[in-house]
Amino acid sequence: MLRIDDLRILRRAYSAYDDLTLDDALSRIGNPSDEALVGFAVSQMAQPDRNARALMLRVLRHQQGERAMQGLLAGLHDAKRRVCAVAIQACPNYLQYSEIVNQLETIARDRQRKRKLRRRALSMLSGDEGRLQGDLTPAVSDALTRLMIDAEYRFSIVFGLARLDLRPRVRVLLQAFADSEDARE
Repeated sequence: MLRIDDLRILRRAYSAYDDLTLDDALSRIGNPSDEALVGFAVSQMAQPDRNARALMLRVLRHQQGERAMQGLLAGLHDAKRRVCAVAIQACPNYLQYSEIVNQLETIARDRQRKRKLRRRALSMLSGDEGRLQGDLTPAVSDALTRLMIDAEYRFSIVFGLARLDLRPRVRVLLQAFADSEDARE
């Protein structure tokens, strides 16, 4: 049976600053399956303690699948800013899910949220962090196309896209910018 302390050990293994390897961490907590890890983390997203929810999101960041995506989506909807920020950072494995991408777009547009959180969501979509290896997912490409209509987001999107490999969807978005009035000014 997993405990929150077990996931703290696992989080250490995910850190680049800790000597604990993933195999050692998994061994110390009883070698749970990915399903068990995801199941426990998702079930703990209802915890009243925001630190526990943030920890679960840090674990879900390294998982995959529909059930893990549901836990991450809960984090993106969380009322606590810190939990939502951790959820945004956990998104790279989940950008193929339109639910995740749509919520990131919603956060980026929500003027009621802190500007830093909004920029983080936009940065995750635009690839500004340089974390995308292949082409943009169709869901991300569609979201960025919608966001580029608003001049407020255009520079951040183009800046992020310019740091990515020139793949087909990236090329289409950059060409759309090049053809826009902003590029001519």
